Amino acid sequence: MFFYGSILGVFILAMIRRSRATGAFVGMVAGISVVGAVAFGLPQVAFLWHNVIGAVTVVAVGLLVSAFSPAPPTPVTR
Repeated sequence: MFFYGSILGVFILAMIRRSRATGAFVGMVAGISVVGAVAFGLPQVAFLWHNVIGAVTVVAVGLLVSAFSPAPPTPVTR
């Protein structure tokens, strides 16, 4: 229940070239946390929206963290 939207968000991030692994990981943790807060918190949201909230959170946080993450080193070819 908590993981479906977050996993979808990670798959969406994998299709975006400028995203990084660190951003995907931090986004996944943030997505699960937000869905948990929505599920047990004050805003009454239908459970079907938990997937959308999780996916959007993962993509937004993942892209934000990836923007400030260093680019991976380019391999040296000879």
